[in-house]
Amino acid sequence: YDAIYRNAERLHARGIPFCFGSASGSQSRNLPYHAAMATAFGLPSEVALRAITLDTARIFDVDRHLGSLEVGKRADLVVFARDPVAAPAAEIPGIPIDMTLVDGEIVYQREGAR
Repeated sequence: YDAIYRNAERLHARGIPFCFGSASGSQSRNLPYHAAMATAFGLPSEVALRAITLDTARIFDVDRHLGSLEVGKRADLVVFARDPVAAPAAEIPGIPIDMTLVDGEIVYQREGAR
């Protein structure tokens, strides 16, 4: 019953590259929830976060431009009010977003966020 949630940890334990995906662009908002469910079933949270950032970029061979915060890479970033992959995973209504940057420019900042 729990295989779907444990698969990420099993892949990680065997050194097999993996990432979390969605069926469409509009469903990408659920990636932190998929990662958080995997952490609840044994995947270290830093591995889960990397699976929705740098590891995904590596799998798609775009890590020269995306996936981590480094000089020369695109600076698209979402800053969450708490760890986006920490359990409990499925908080409703979701994880508060403090700030969003696109190409290094702030496009959204929650009132009162620092």
